[in-house]
Amino acid sequence: MHLDGPAGLGHAALHTTPDSSAAPQPLGDEAGLHWMTFDGRLDNRDEILHALDAPVDRAAADARLVLAAYARWGERAIERLIGDFAFALWDAPNRRLVCARDALGIRPFYYRLEDDVFWCASELQALLALEGMRARVRPNEGFLGEHVAARPVQLEETVFSGILRLPAAHLLIVEPSRARKRRYWEPAALDLSCRTDGEYAERFLDVLDRAVACRLRAPAPVGAHLSGGLDSSSVVALAASRPAADLAPPLETLSLEFPGKPYDEREYIDAMIAHAGVRAHLLRGGDLDPGLLTASADRSRDLPDAPTGEAMLQPLVDAARARGIRVILTGVGGDEWLQGSEFYYADLIRRGQWGTLVRLLRAAPAGSPVDRTLRLVLAAGVRPLLPLVARRAVRRLLGRTLVPAWIEPSFARRVGLDDRLRPPDPSPWRGSYARADVRRQLESGWEALMKEQLERGAAACGVEYRHPFYDRRLVEFALALPEEQRQRADVGKVVLRRALAGRLPDAVRRRTSKVHYSALYFEALEALGGEACFSNMAIAGLGWVRGDRVRRLYRAAAESARAGDTRYEVQMISLWAIWSVERWVRANMGHNGGAPWG
Repeated sequence: MHLDGPAGLGHAALHTTPDSSAAPQPLGDEAGLHWMTFDGRLDNRDEILHALDAPVDRAAADARLVLAAYARWGERAIERLIGDFAFALWDAPNRRLVCARDALGIRPFYYRLEDDVFWCASELQALLALEGMRARVRPNEGFLGEHVAARPVQLEETVFSGILRLPAAHLLIVEPSRARKRRYWEPAALDLSCRTDGEYAERFLDVLDRAVACRLRAPAPVGAHLSGGLDSSSVVALAASRPAADLAPPLETLSLEFPGKPYDEREYIDAMIAHAGVRAHLLRGGDLDPGLLTASADRSRDLPDAPTGEAMLQPLVDAARARGIRVILTGVGGDEWLQGSEFYYADLIRRGQWGTLVRLLRAAPAGSPVDRTLRLVLAAGVRPLLPLVARRAVRRLLGRTLVPAWIEPSFARRVGLDDRLRPPDPSPWRGSYARADVRRQLESGWEALMKEQLERGAAACGVEYRHPFYDRRLVEFALALPEEQRQRADVGKVVLRRALAGRLPDAVRRRTSKVHYSALYFEALEALGGEACFSNMAIAGLGWVRGDRVRRLYRAAAESARAGDTRYEVQMISLWAIWSVERWVRANMGHNGGAPWG
């Protein structure tokens, strides 16, 4: 800890590499003017060192580089930092606390500002452990309502009405008389000016390769999660091909197989291992442990992790730690930036590219209901092109609401749920509706939840996940791509497939199937008790949901799941969201839902 007049900083370190323990924190500069607690990693160290042009030790810890950058450029220094980080920096001469979160929101940052006191922490339970804090905060019914509806939207709110998140790419400065917050990063408007598919692929490969390379900085073993999908396989291919000096010891892959399960990808994992020639660890994924499914919520005081998180990945993490691996590369993020958007329909209709539109529609999976395809074209192709007044008139005429049938209408009205769930009206961004839809991933409530849960679960297991596809420079490049480099006919991730030609086995590079984990959600709920999970629900007692509607939804989804009908995926994710809020309420508000908070 470091105490300095009105400010106190504390740091409980997670050391995943030897160099992360080189600078004990909180860390101060030589003059003792600036002190900080820094959670994260810089990926553009060389750029910062060159720009500082000062006698800074090239081996200095990332936190020390951030201190030096702040001393040189003040709060504008944050705009130069690329990596995964969250920090609080005490500027003693100016009596202000400077807080920041990385551009993609990988590292969490929670805070509460009350009168003349400001608290912040990396996790909710740290704030709740402060004396008297539980008496000051209440459950945030509106935010929890979004999750019961399985449509999280808000980026600044949390499950507690008195505690906020600092959104991704934001800076918060707390001074004696005020607190001010601003966004410090927007994706740069790149002009790729490529003439051929090959040029796009070549430039994309360079950006992805650099994103992988900078995440290999660790004087310790580095592992990579290899699921068999295109994204994780691409990361493994590029990491394994780095010079030996970048990988000492060599990269090791970590994979899970699920024999007989619909989400097993063993054939693609084997093909990638043989092609890359890496040292591989193939582990059998077991039945989900109900204890792990509930432990994350009890530990963090936040919503439980998805079953695709800590509960599924525990064998993989255990194997990594046994090998001395504390840093694990992932393929997370590839879908968000490269898979393509349904709003491409609107772009094609607006441009009159009817041939391309017909080819896309013909490429729909065999057996897709015609009415579903028609609804998709109307929603993502025609509706965005209607004038705003017309869209609103149609919505009023049809009496459309986004509030699901299982939510009590009185609760929805009380928290203004329909307004909360209402997405912004679609409009083009940089000339494209599809590009605007991809850009919205930066403000996605689901994305924010997933990244925080993934980071929290990794920290609890004592490892660090690094995601090359969440590199800020790669995201800027991907957002500048024309949609034709994302999707054509029935093929997505066009630019990635071309870029990795020769580096991936054809079985992986050409695959168009994608594993969905809806079956895992069903298995998780079955392990927790099946339909009994939704009997005598506390949130029904609170008047938030209609218990009979929820149970009816579960029975229908379970019947579809047992019949192998993949159309139950959305219902299972909705049911998991309902169970998550139910579990949170029971853990934080008393088991009968009526016990007083605190």
